[in-house]
Amino acid sequence: MPHPIRRRSSRSKATSKPGKRRSASPKKELRIPAPEPAAAAPLPSSYGQDLIVLQARDPRWLCAYWELTPAHVASGRAKLGSEESKAAWILRVYQEGSPRRFDIDLSPGANDWTFQVKPDRTWIVEIGLRALDGRFVPLARSNRVRTPPDRPSDRIDPDWEPIDSLSGGWPSPSSAERPAR
Repeated sequence: MPHPIRRRSSRSKATSKPGKRRSASPKKELRIPAPEPAAAAPLPSSYGQDLIVLQARDPRWLCAYWELTPAHVASGRAKLGSEESKAAWILRVYQEGSPRRFDIDLSPGANDWTFQVKPDRTWIVEIGLRALDGRFVPLARSNRVRTPPDRPSDRIDPDWEPIDSLSGGWPSPSSAERPAR
């Protein structure tokens, strides 16, 4: 049987001299120095690839980031001929299954862009150059991304305990059928 722990009351009158209370010594805080971070090799500014990656941030926003090598950009500019110096950087956004598309004018030197779309649809983007006459030269095409619906899911996973039974709320009808864990 464990021994009871005796605690000294904070009101005990342990004195060194009659009539005087001994002051409690201030608690010392133990401070352990944080370890020095390991010197990591710096990340490269580029990886020498021509690609664009598209990802959903939430139901209404997509984010694209890209890398294009100077040689690949030069070959795209060469396809525009004399208008290459006046070409604009464009992110062309396609909704899969729809003939509609829209263009986003990019700032010079940008390597990522976040933009608004409609939820519950599949999207693809291309980055490229658009000449003044409207010709578009794609330099990279992204992966397909489906934005999630802008509402709670209707799907209920039977392997997860319903929140109402975990929170002490009313039991769900199916909880009685589940085996005890």
